[in-house]
Amino acid sequence: MAHDEPDTRPPTTAKLKADIDAGRTGDKVPAGDPALAPLGTDDEAAGNPPAAKERAMAAAHEQGRFGGAPPSHKPDREGNRSVVYLIVGLALVTGIVVAGAGYLLS
Repeated sequence: MAHDEPDTRPPTTAKLKADIDAGRTGDKVPAGDPALAPLGTDDEAAGNPPAAKERAMAAAHEQGRFGGAPPSHKPDREGNRSVVYLIVGLALVTGIVVAGAGYLLS
């Protein structure tokens, strides 16, 4: 197969999972997703791995759900930062109150 020809073979379950985790199917941001039972494991363990037609159907479904484009939005990191500051602040205030109470009671 020449390098300029598209690969028309159905992807393996590992390739499909990698595409989903990398955000190439458009339904999530690129991030690893540790799974207890990775895609296709149940069928393979039962001695009945997914057929090429089933893998092609799963790939078409994943690519078609969101148009196969990566998400256009950026994650809201500012909201997460505010929560971290709030938790650290509460921990500091709690520590000061506990230390002050211990000092006053001794």
